[in-house]
Amino acid sequence: MRSDIHHIPLQRITESGSSIEKESVVVETAIQLNALDENGHPITHATLLATPTDLIELHAGHILSEGYTFDTLTKESFVHIDTPHHTIQYEGRLTVTPRNRPVTSSCGACNHPDLLVSNVHGVIDSSAFIDLELQYIHDALDKLTSNMPLFHESGACHGAGLLFLDDGLRFVSEDIGRHNAVDKTIGKATLAGINDF
Repeated sequence: MRSDIHHIPLQRITESGSSIEKESVVVETAIQLNALDENGHPITHATLLATPTDLIELHAGHILSEGYTFDTLTKESFVHIDTPHHTIQYEGRLTVTPRNRPVTSSCGACNHPDLLVSNVHGVIDSSAFIDLELQYIHDALDKLTSNMPLFHESGACHGAGLLFLDDGLRFVSEDIGRHNAVDKTIGKATLAGINDF
């Protein structure tokens, strides 16, 4: 049985009658993210709802994008425990302690005290992208979509990837949550040794 998609029966009703058909639904499940405390014991710093694929990459991207660590990460920095549920443990300590706050149905960015990206990471030089042709961007989006098998099977999945001017689209990821797809992409790139994006 696949962990990323479920096939369920669906009654489809039309003007000409009804029929039972197969529907493909992308899986969403709770993923527990752990790190080590000052005594080397695992503590949970987040529980996310996500599609259970590329979970080490999800955790790596999440702790980097949230600013919880600035350490160099490798796949060996993480352990995936899948019983009784998915737990991904970072075998290091977080540089910044996550805030205890309720998680709303939004991504939380609107409630962040440092909403402006320049307040968090400084101003990023984006001049390399100023002269991009619209067709180049359109082609990259087409390539992104063509590399999203869950989207093609279900019609309902978010995707993300990194577009490099010299190397094209890389690190395509999919998830039911768009922020998770972005974190998976960041994690894939970081674990491949790319940190300058």
